[in-house]
Amino acid sequence: MHDEFAVRQVIEAYADAVTRRDPQAYGALYAPDAEWVVSPPADRHVVRRDAIVAELRREIDRFDFFVFTVANIVVSVNGDTATARSTAHELGRAADGSGPGLPAMDVWARYDDELRREGDGWVFTRRRYTILYLDTTVPAGQSFQT
Repeated sequence: MHDEFAVRQVIEAYADAVTRRDPQAYGALYAPDAEWVVSPPADRHVVRRDAIVAELRREIDRFDFFVFTVANIVVSVNGDTATARSTAHELGRAADGSGPGLPAMDVWARYDDELRREGDGWVFTRRRYTILYLDTTVPAGQSFQT
C-alpha cells in the first residue's frame, strides 16, 4: 500500500506544481526519457523531460488564471513499475495579448500514466492525456492569482 500512496503523491504533486506554475517541481516528476501524449484536438506527442517542461511552460504561461486538479486516482503497482489513471480538470483564461492559442479552456480529461521507481521515489515515464470535454468560452470572473 505504501507504493500506491507514493504514486498518488506524484500525481497530486504534479497538479499542485502545475497550478503554482513551478516548472522545476513538475519537471522533477518526469523521467529524463519520458513521453507526454495529448489526444485531439490538441494532438501532441512530446518526448524527453526538457521538451515536456518547455511545452507545459509555453502553454501555462499564457494564462492570467490557471488551476489544475486531479481526482479518481486508481493505481496499480508491479514491482518497480506502476500504472495509474486519474480524472483531470483544468480551467484557464489567457492573458490579454498572450498571442495565438485558445482564449480560455475548461477541460475535463483522463490521464493514463506509466511510472517507474527511481531511488526512493516514482517518476512518470509516459503520460497519455485524453481530452473528454473542452469549452473555450472565456470566464467572466476576476482572477486573484499573482
